[in-house]
Amino acid sequence: MIEDYITSRLEPQILYYEKRSALFRREHNALSILTLFLMASIPFLTLLLDLAPSVRFAIAAVGIAASILSGILYFHNAKEQWQKYQALAQSLHSEKETYLYCAGAYQSIETQKEKDALFVATCEAIISRIEQ
Repeated sequence: MIEDYITSRLEPQILYYEKRSALFRREHNALSILTLFLMASIPFLTLLLDLAPSVRFAIAAVGIAASILSGILYFHNAKEQWQKYQALAQSLHSEKETYLYCAGAYQSIETQKEKDALFVATCEAIISRIEQ
């Protein structure tokens, strides 16, 4: 019974959280790097103003794009999402290992049925944290 819970509920949930974490990490890193390059290109573009006065439009466009990307980074919270999903995956994985090795809270419980019930309840409490 508990093996079914682990394979059909817990493992897919851990995998889902790990994938979401990786997705948000890549998104955050890509937006951060792009913003950095855009902001760093503005001083270089200003050097070209003497050669081509129309570069000022490119400077303005790059500044606007960098500002928009900074706003997206701030409001989208990709870094916080990445860290939240990573923490959830780690918590579930840790709980699984604690259960499998009968450590921590599982050490003092006499019956396997009580251990299983505590394990499922603890995992479900961790999973329900995502909505908070």
